[in-house]
Amino acid sequence: FRLITFTQARDHLKCLRLISKRFNDLVTPSLFSFFRSWGPYLSSLQQCKDITFHASARKSTVFKHTRHLAVDMGIPWDSTPIEEIKAWFDMWTILPSAMPNLSRLTWSLSVEDHPLYLANDFVQVLGSHTELNDIILDARGGSTPPTGLTLGPLHNLHAFSLMWDLPVPLWPMLIAEVTSLLGRCPKLDSLSLGTRYGYWQAKTKPHLSNPYGEFVEQWSSLEEPMGLRSLVIRGLRVRSQDFLTHIRHFKNLESLTIEYDLDAMSHEELGRIFAIFQEDNIHLKRISICSIHPHQIIDYLLSYTGLEHFVIDSLDSRDDSPSVVHGFLAVLKLHSSSLRFLAFDVNRISPWKDVLWSLFSESAEAFCMLEYLQNRVHISLEDVEANNTEPFCTWLDIAMRLLALRELRCDPVIFKTGTLRGKRIITPDLIDPPDAKRILSLIERVINDFIHERNPKFSIDSYTGF
Repeated sequence: FRLITFTQARDHLKCLRLISKRFNDLVTPSLFSFFRSWGPYLSSLQQCKDITFHASARKSTVFKHTRHLAVDMGIPWDSTPIEEIKAWFDMWTILPSAMPNLSRLTWSLSVEDHPLYLANDFVQVLGSHTELNDIILDARGGSTPPTGLTLGPLHNLHAFSLMWDLPVPLWPMLIAEVTSLLGRCPKLDSLSLGTRYGYWQAKTKPHLSNPYGEFVEQWSSLEEPMGLRSLVIRGLRVRSQDFLTHIRHFKNLESLTIEYDLDAMSHEELGRIFAIFQEDNIHLKRISICSIHPHQIIDYLLSYTGLEHFVIDSLDSRDDSPSVVHGFLAVLKLHSSSLRFLAFDVNRISPWKDVLWSLFSESAEAFCMLEYLQNRVHISLEDVEANNTEPFCTWLDIAMRLLALRELRCDPVIFKTGTLRGKRIITPDLIDPPDAKRILSLIERVINDFIHERNPKFSIDSYTGF
């Protein structure tokens, strides 16, 4: 008897589980390991009361299988009756207690929808939940600072993520709560802080971004060094001193993502961070950054072996200099036998396309572990007019020699210089106007023909729209 754990028709499985106790025992742990609630506008007042009753009376067994809870606390005040609001928050003071195996929470907060102090009873219940060790907090809303929310009951997390999408810097109240929380988590293994992807990339911002150092101030007071293994920083002001001050907590760091503001100091500070890691023999397995031209980065990557995952989303043409190109080719050759994931995103006309193609043409077999490869495809309008598909077809042929490859991503180069961010669709920096899509059409046709003729064992993906 084979159980398929993922299906489009999950509602059908929920009905089928009522027919057979055997089927119920098999399918319920899979169906209800993840429980999501979108908010009271999708749950009537009576439903909230029913769930509260069944959870408190332990009349339902499905919640005992819940390991990941995702809840959106947003309630539009202007359309939700006050009794429904109370029933909603009452439910969340009971429901977590009916989930003894709950280990992960994804919590979306919208400060314009309701006063945050109404969620404090929910936080209190979470604080007494012994299995909960991973929280993802998503803050959304306007410019008015919230009041009343406390994260005080939370402690001893192994993983914490805070992301936000706001027209103003993150509210000082929430920064203070998170800073205090991180000081109560000496066993923290994974930390992610920052704005949503895309917002941090805009070159013109309405405000100065928050400094990363504020969030980790209390790490200095921890008696023992943490075993932090993963750190993600997006859209925050990063300074090398923040790493030097807390270097004892990074001795076991394996994964680092720094996607930062394009201020004048960012690139130099990034280089200094890698110099600190090299001096302390911290050998990362996974790296995701937005620049490689600071010489300390290349020096660091050449100082050890075993890199498995590397992502570069280059935003600076200084990454195209001959010395950087030469140095990074040496890096790829050094780590060729260990790399599993390589994403090289240079969205501008640059030498990187030809350089990488040449490297893989000569030594594709050396990348024996590579499962994911991403590289931009530069096709000019002249290539389109002449139907010149040979360079792209050659790249696809090279990929066939990567025996471990599972996915190839080959997005087109969209910009001439890549220096403009933000409203990129209307910028004159575009190679091909978005309404034409001539380059995109050519790439799509070549990929379809290649799949039909060669039947590759890996998937091929390309961005075919704006």
